[in-house]
Amino acid sequence: MPVNERALATLEEELLERTAAINPGAAPEALKFALRLEEVWGSCALAGSALTLAQTRALLQRGVVAGDRSLRDYLMVWGYGQASGWVQAQRPRPGGSLVTVAEIRHLHARATAGLALVESAAVPGEWRTHNARVVRRGVVPTPPSMIVTEVAALVDRFGYGPPPSASRFLWLAAFTERLERIRPFSSGSGRVARLAMNLLLSRMGLPFATILPRAFRTYRDAIAQADAGDHVPLALFAARSVQRNLGRFGTNAELRTIGALAGPISEDALRKAALRGRLRHVYVGARLYSSVAWRDAYLASRAARP
Repeated sequence: MPVNERALATLEEELLERTAAINPGAAPEALKFALRLEEVWGSCALAGSALTLAQTRALLQRGVVAGDRSLRDYLMVWGYGQASGWVQAQRPRPGGSLVTVAEIRHLHARATAGLALVESAAVPGEWRTHNARVVRRGVVPTPPSMIVTEVAALVDRFGYGPPPSASRFLWLAAFTERLERIRPFSSGSGRVARLAMNLLLSRMGLPFATILPRAFRTYRDAIAQADAGDHVPLALFAARSVQRNLGRFGTNAELRTIGALAGPISEDALRKAALRGRLRHVYVGARLYSSVAWRDAYLASRAARP
């Protein structure tokens, strides 16, 4: 088994064990909102929104339009926030469908309802009726006449979850890339693909995968590799994001900043180990935390490597 696939299998096993112990659905609402806030901010920034995290918080939490960004950006974030809130409210489904064609259209309708006021291409919930431009290194989106058939086939294939012996995150990556490549809507198809990915995660009892601005390049590269048939980088990206966010639900007083854990090893080395997935860590807001036990486990694993 290739190194990345082994890393994914190990990470996935750990995630499922920790999810059973933590139960993200029972987390305080303030913590769940903080996670959703970052998901909305990051996904909309990836789609071109210029709102800051603070402006996104003011809009979603208090309905306040702060700053002087374009009206389109506020409408995008507000609509996406409504769709993301609906996704986060979904409960795990041990059986039955995890996503339907109607729900994919529903996500688009919620996410673009406001944008329809200022953007003619944003037709909430309606399939694309024209050819879309080439995206990502020559990937040609599905012709309009095939969209209904392709989305139905996608849901038939993925709608009931991964096969028992399959990797959940490889399955999730394949679904996300395929929906992204179909580009079923005139505007907002990428946002809908990310919302649908988090809908599947929510219905599997897992927290959101978030894409913060510092990870945009990694995410885009992973999507491009998935277009070429290699879904492992995108699966690893999603799994590491879920791992990071799952750790926030188990936050406790033992957590310390990376700087406070330096000593046996430099702060820079600890930070690099965390970003490479070798040091267990969590994000609280935008700050990186770990613990003495996690640092010592990393140092022990490093010493054991040949």
